Amino acid sequence: MWCGRAARPVWHELHDLNLDYHKHKKGMIAIISTILQNLKEILPYVPTCLIGAAVGMVPVGISLQKNKRLTAYNTIWWYSMIAYILLMSMVTFFSREPGSRVGVDLQLFSTWGASTQEKAYVIENIFMFMPLGMLRALRKTSLFHIKNVLKELYVYTGISCIIEGAQLVTGRGYCQIDDVVMNVLGGILGYLLIRLLKLLLQKYLFKDAAYMVS
Repeated sequence: MWCGRAARPVWHELHDLNLDYHKHKKGMIAIISTILQNLKEILPYVPTCLIGAAVGMVPVGISLQKNKRLTAYNTIWWYSMIAYILLMSMVTFFSREPGSRVGVDLQLFSTWGASTQEKAYVIENIFMFMPLGMLRALRKTSLFHIKNVLKELYVYTGISCIIEGAQLVTGRGYCQIDDVVMNVLGGILGYLLIRLLKLLLQKYLFKDAAYMVS
């Protein structure tokens, strides 16, 4: 006769699953709440960045006019890109005191720690590069190809490494491999999202949508 540990009643298993569900739900709510709180800290920089983008559009507009490319689409795209660059610079660099964050962490996925704040930072690093990927995808007129994705991978990796290097040299941020990985992931997600939307619009809504990708 087989003798072993008696099987747990089904309701005990269901109870444990219910406890795990509520635990994870509570954890996700805490992470979302932390992310929203961190976003509130960024809001004061937005007006300055928008004004700075308007000033930056003066030479850009002159250049576009000179090359006969001054269209509403190009104007909005360049204004959005400049505003994004300014805001990202404020968040990752100029809003921090020199020497306030010193350290190097090359261990992959080490930043997904036990605290809610650490987990929020990981997700925020993904979100931070999504607008960059989306804006770059809006400028693409070539057909979707894996080579394009690889090129974007190199671009986001290079930009993220520059940010991490600048933070390391000035002590304005911890140099972490996880930041690079999450930034690249965010950029690729933003890029793929816009490319997919453009393909769907061209296929199902517009027979001739060349004006959308020009």
